[in-house]
Amino acid sequence: MKVKEPPSAPICTLSAHPTHVGNNGSSTLTWTTANATSVSLDHGIGSVALSGSHTVTNITSARTYTLTVHGPGGTVNCHTTITVAAAPPACTLAAQPASLPPGGSSTLTWSSSNAISAFLSGVGQVGLHGSRNVQPHTATTYVLTVYDSHGRSAQCQATVHTQFVPPHVTLTQIPYTGIDGGMGGAAYTLTLTSILAASLYLLLHFARSYGMSIAELPRVIYASSSAFARLRRKSGGVVHAANTKQTCAPPQGITDRLVFVRSESGAAPRIILERG
Repeated sequence: MKVKEPPSAPICTLSAHPTHVGNNGSSTLTWTTANATSVSLDHGIGSVALSGSHTVTNITSARTYTLTVHGPGGTVNCHTTITVAAAPPACTLAAQPASLPPGGSSTLTWSSSNAISAFLSGVGQVGLHGSRNVQPHTATTYVLTVYDSHGRSAQCQATVHTQFVPPHVTLTQIPYTGIDGGMGGAAYTLTLTSILAASLYLLLHFARSYGMSIAELPRVIYASSSAFARLRRKSGGVVHAANTKQTCAPPQGITDRLVFVRSESGAAPRIILERG
């Protein structure tokens, strides 16, 4: 009597290439079988050929694929795992408003992903999401740095500009005295008024001393020949009269004359008052 041997059990192999992918990456599954009558893959792939390959895409997390093989001798499973590299950290940072008048403030708003810590320049450690008011005096660029669990980092930045206002000076004194405050202006005005009053007093005093009214004040004349001769004797002969012709009749009594003496040999010109 001949004994019938049981059918051989099915066998299979399953591999993935590559086995490590980036976020949303893809990999190709390849398999072989023996003693099989049907083969299927999980994760929604379904029935496949007894031997072949299949590409999977959009892998966002580690995933293990199982190949199930059926045959006369039974059922076997083969497995392969695809791992996914963690996505790098990312961030956004915005300033509102981005341009400020002097003394104004701006709000920084930020967010991050795939990060475990965040640092903002000029502030220090901050939350992974948040906002903060800032008041820069000059144009300032703020930088947000985020880190993930693998030590990888990412940066984002936002600049806040400040509007330039040119310097200006307001004069509150007319005329301007260079002395700040109302007291300075009052002192300036009082001094100027005193000088004018003193000048007018002296003018009237001397006019009365000579018995003249304002209309009779001496007029400027050029030196006569006799006056010029006297001036030459007094000055050592180094002066010349601009004109020796007398231009008006001398007044009665005491008279005063203004004599214009021209320069000679580098000497400065002079005006001489002569009383006769």
